[in-house]
Amino acid sequence: METQTFLSVLAVMVALASAAVSADLLVLEENFTLIAAASVVTMAVTMFFSSGKKKVYVYLEGIETAVPRYQFTQEEATQIMYDLDRYGPKDSQLLERDFSFYKRLFTASTVKTRNSCVADFNLPEAERTLYRGDGYASFPNLERNRVFMDACRDFLPPQCRKLMEKLGKTKDDIGKVITATSTGFYGPGLPTILVDELGLHPTTSQTNIAVQGCAGQGPAFGVAKDWCEANPGKSCLLVAVDLCSICWGAQSKIKDSIGYAIFGDGAGIAIITGSTSAPKSGQWQILDQKTHLIPDSREGITLYYGENPGCALDKCLPGAIEKNLTRIMDPVLAANGTSAEDLAFWIIHPGGPKIILACEAAYNLPAKKVSKHSWGVLADYGNMIAASTLFIAKRTIEEAEQTGKTGKCCLVAFAPGVTAEFVIFERH
Repeated sequence: METQTFLSVLAVMVALASAAVSADLLVLEENFTLIAAASVVTMAVTMFFSSGKKKVYVYLEGIETAVPRYQFTQEEATQIMYDLDRYGPKDSQLLERDFSFYKRLFTASTVKTRNSCVADFNLPEAERTLYRGDGYASFPNLERNRVFMDACRDFLPPQCRKLMEKLGKTKDDIGKVITATSTGFYGPGLPTILVDELGLHPTTSQTNIAVQGCAGQGPAFGVAKDWCEANPGKSCLLVAVDLCSICWGAQSKIKDSIGYAIFGDGAGIAIITGSTSAPKSGQWQILDQKTHLIPDSREGITLYYGENPGCALDKCLPGAIEKNLTRIMDPVLAANGTSAEDLAFWIIHPGGPKIILACEAAYNLPAKKVSKHSWGVLADYGNMIAASTLFIAKRTIEEAEQTGKTGKCCLVAFAPGVTAEFVIFERH
């Protein structure tokens, strides 16, 4: 808005206020008159400055993934968890289960291989550092968190640097670091460690999102979008990392051990940038992020901590998702100008086979077609909690680059609560 136009609008608004006072539409006492005048000036100034503000677009510029160095097969995991539960509580439901039960459980997960930050899965019990049967109880929580931080220092910075170099980003471009994890808690926190290890500016803003489980990347994208809109031209480094293999232990209930058939270690790294430039062909724009608490599902996902941590997935979870997903997701899609039928891409968190199947059933999606990358990541890496959807997003982006496909994309994941998280993207 030009200065002359601004002054004209201000003059009109003052005239209107004066007329209202004269007509006894405003209280004539001095203090109220001053308030009215101040309101008029405030409105005019707001109009003046906001009219000149450019729209800020937020782009997902790139994704990199990382896994710890040790890989193990599902067969190796089956044996080690069978050994570990032999040392569980004496009233354990699992003591009466034979090895064939574990084999069926682990095979049904559809997981083939996983990664771990500890070498135990490839070692005989006598040489293990963590999973030593009754020796597990002597592995204190503080030591577990130290293992988490040491592993993150080892395998995260190289992949962060790789992505920064790929996108031509320097330390001066990164203004914020956001991390999401449910498996490691230590101070200094992970954002601080990354700022230090990557040599970022000491004034880099830091946020850590904890205990949001498989949906931790949802609020992380939301925070990144808000920050980038407020800081156009700057970039945000988002790291979702979970090291589930340090959070297993002897359990007493079958539902507590089901998770150990699917959980693995990994990290997804993204760089998100705000820009006043309109979208160009091939760019991935972040449109929206929304959260919705699913009713009557509090026991669906439970994370617990302490000397024997773990995650329990209740049998009610798939049903709650299938029953409620369309009701809570359709409004989010409609608000962003699309529908489930019109989505070009789906990123469904691979919480387990039944979670993916529940999402497919809710929308009558072709089995293992639109969600093929969810099934693929689950088979290759297991459920890496918050990191999994970034692995799927990377495969989705790479496929879109090959095919040239454009359109809107919905990321859907579930956190303890049960809370559904949605992130809406668009590939231009």
